[in-house]
Amino acid sequence: MKSISLFAAMVLVAVASSCKQSDFSKSEEAVSTTEESVSAEPAPTAKPVQGRKFVRTADMRFKVKDVAKSTFEVEKSVNRFGGFVVETNLQSNENGTETAKLSQDSIVETKRFTVTNDMIIRVPNARLDSLLTTVQSQVGYLNHRVIKAEDVQLKMLANQMAQQRQQKYNARMENGIDSKGRKLKDVVDAEDRLTTKNEEADSAKIQNLDLEDKVAYSTVSLQLYQNETVLREVLANPESLTYKTSFGTQVTDSLLFGWNILQGLITFFLRFWTIWLIGLLVFFILTRRTKKIALK
Repeated sequence: MKSISLFAAMVLVAVASSCKQSDFSKSEEAVSTTEESVSAEPAPTAKPVQGRKFVRTADMRFKVKDVAKSTFEVEKSVNRFGGFVVETNLQSNENGTETAKLSQDSIVETKRFTVTNDMIIRVPNARLDSLLTTVQSQVGYLNHRVIKAEDVQLKMLANQMAQQRQQKYNARMENGIDSKGRKLKDVVDAEDRLTTKNEEADSAKIQNLDLEDKVAYSTVSLQLYQNETVLREVLANPESLTYKTSFGTQVTDSLLFGWNILQGLITFFLRFWTIWLIGLLVFFILTRRTKKIALK
């Protein structure tokens, strides 16, 4: 009986230990699964603080492998999070150009340039952290990352109170103008004061609308750049493109030039044909007289 009870106890201990090991392995699998799901999810969205309204801004400057590709990835993330791109300025800044002769008719041009992009993004305030986490995946080297949050709750309340005061004042002024205004000068002065107060009320309303927009959508400024890029191209040598006239063409041009000179001389002398005719007549007369004298 003792041996049977000892054997049963050993069996119970073995079963209990195996159950504990299975539970431990399951717990490890659950922990690893939870860690993977947490790492795969984006950063948690910002929750509004009770009684607070924040204007949140972010400014980042960082280096990437390819500015154009990173820009496209950032723009896709902005669209995914319900934001929009206010400005993007993607450009290549030339640092210098060098040329070297490769052969008689070709050269090698080496151009060094740096690609940069300055972006301004608006994204819903609650998705700002998620966007920054996504942008972080493009960062090769981070120069700076500045995030600011300005509480504008009191400023918005002050604007609302100013609007209410202006509305009450305007109501009293309009009532006074309608009921007591008699003289033209008094009416004009009252109307001018009322217009000024209306402008102040409109300004406070516009300021509140602007603050509400900034509270709803955070502004993100991004400056992307990459390492200097070197571009080499084989181009035609401009010096070898100089055209020389052939010998046959030069001979033809010379003959034509001489013929043009001869034509010019002939036409020049033909202009004085009357002089030549008178000279011939004089020569003919003088020759005949000379012969007559010789015969006598």
